[in-house]
Amino acid sequence: MVTGLSNNLDWRLNSSFTLIQVVTWGMPWFIGRLYLTDALSFRETAVAIVISGLIYVPLCWYELVMSPQLHRIVYGSHQHDFAQTVRAGGYRPMVFMQHGLMVAAWMMSASLVGVWLWLSGAARRICGVPLVWLLVPLVGTTILCKSLGALALLGAGIAALLAIKYFRWTGVLVVLAVLPVLFLTARIIDRRAGDPLLDLATMVNPERAESLQYRLVNEDILMEKALQQPLLGWGWGRGRVKDAYGNDRAVTDGMWIIYLGAYGLVGLGALYGALLLPPVLVARRVRKLGARSETLAPVLSLCAIAILFAIDTIPNSMINRFFH
Repeated sequence: MVTGLSNNLDWRLNSSFTLIQVVTWGMPWFIGRLYLTDALSFRETAVAIVISGLIYVPLCWYELVMSPQLHRIVYGSHQHDFAQTVRAGGYRPMVFMQHGLMVAAWMMSASLVGVWLWLSGAARRICGVPLVWLLVPLVGTTILCKSLGALALLGAGIAALLAIKYFRWTGVLVVLAVLPVLFLTARIIDRRAGDPLLDLATMVNPERAESLQYRLVNEDILMEKALQQPLLGWGWGRGRVKDAYGNDRAVTDGMWIIYLGAYGLVGLGALYGALLLPPVLVARRVRKLGARSETLAPVLSLCAIAILFAIDTIPNSMINRFFH
């Protein structure tokens, strides 16, 4: 609302954009605040995430073989560019989500929560089936989603939760939460801050490195305009860079650059404050209660995937309402 007023936007347009933000961020938080009220509700939520991932397993397998067709069969259209589903000599499933990367992020989250419930002893069986048996197809499907970023986040999440389990170091969640803040601060101050990440991607996968370089170049173009109004931004959709014919000169991939252009540094700080501050506060409180408690394991796993989602918003802008 303040951004709209500072840019003299029409009050009806400004009210509409404000309402969108309330629905996108406020309502999921309010619903979570109503229902996630005790340890049992967190455990039920964690188990529900694992079950939802298991439901997606056969759907992903179908699209891995037949190509992403389920959305077209049910709704009559593809939800994204079909060419982006072709990966590594096969297909990357989209099922009913916005993009294959979104499916990979969700399967990564379900796998991470499932692994942590099993390792911590918080859940040994789901629907009467030993959880360890269910983790095999769940984690395997996550790998088959062919998203290097999702696999890297899965590895980081498992490593963090193992550090909590065996060393009782809940501060690892704080470290994970600080990393995106440090990276974005460095990117805004110095555009070359992304070069080390690009060098690392080149060593791992040259093809993915080209994609990363493309993203960084486009972010630089968008950042140049965003920093012309750094405090409150230009308003929703007005942070884009157009050519003389009204076409976009740069692709807006990452959520962070979209919010920087739309709502400035204030909006960017609000976005990552909302995503990262609650898990950090929980991690600090859990440290006093004892991180090895089976009761607290579901809470910590949900904190971990919330932080990993925040990291994922740097290269991507696909919003999964649950992570809010």
